[in-house]
Amino acid sequence: MTTSPAGRPAKPVRYGPIARISDRRAGTTDGRSGHPTVPADLDVAPALRGGATPYQEALNRTFLDRAERERLQADIDIAPISEQRERVRAQIAAADEEVAECRKRLDAVPETPDDAVLNKRNALERDADEILVRTRRHREYAAHRARLLAGEQQAVDKARRLRIEEARLTEAIAARERIASVRVRRLHQHTRRRCATYQRHLVHHHPDGPAVIPVLDLALPSLPAWVQGSTQRIPE
Repeated sequence: MTTSPAGRPAKPVRYGPIARISDRRAGTTDGRSGHPTVPADLDVAPALRGGATPYQEALNRTFLDRAERERLQADIDIAPISEQRERVRAQIAAADEEVAECRKRLDAVPETPDDAVLNKRNALERDADEILVRTRRHREYAAHRARLLAGEQQAVDKARRLRIEEARLTEAIAARERIASVRVRRLHQHTRRRCATYQRHLVHHHPDGPAVIPVLDLALPSLPAWVQGSTQRIPE
């Protein structure tokens, strides 16, 4: 079952009595008139694919128009999501650079300080005990490295959150694509149902009877290429 962008199930494609009567009458009229003509060699029949009869061509074009409207509405719905995803991707690139910079600073501060760092004294520590100085330097060094570690973790967490958001937006786009694809497939089946009603009455009244079926089948509507290729078309 398809759903609308708001999350409600889409209404069924209704085949009402007026459309049904129109399809029957058109089939009867065209059949009695001998339309379409059955070619002596069916190999030339593909040239009729544009529409075996004007009525069937009208059904096909109505379907294509409705399919294009579904595609347009999907594009309109997806556009702001795609723009938001592009902004998130730019933020991901900046976050990755921040992570790399944090790790570069962290690499410059190894876990264990060397003696040059531990023995460094300020002006007030010239006469201080060596152990006291080294302990103080070690504590300061550890606090500095802890801050660097915390900064790196924050940058990594930020990049991870942004990637989760990117994945969410990509799935939202894919979901809207699936909705459009399913709706067009339903419209396609609805149109073929109408064509079947039309063809059944046409064949019943056509002088060539069932021999006209291959010609009519050549004019059946096809799914648009964007639906045939896949059920989703995700902008990258």
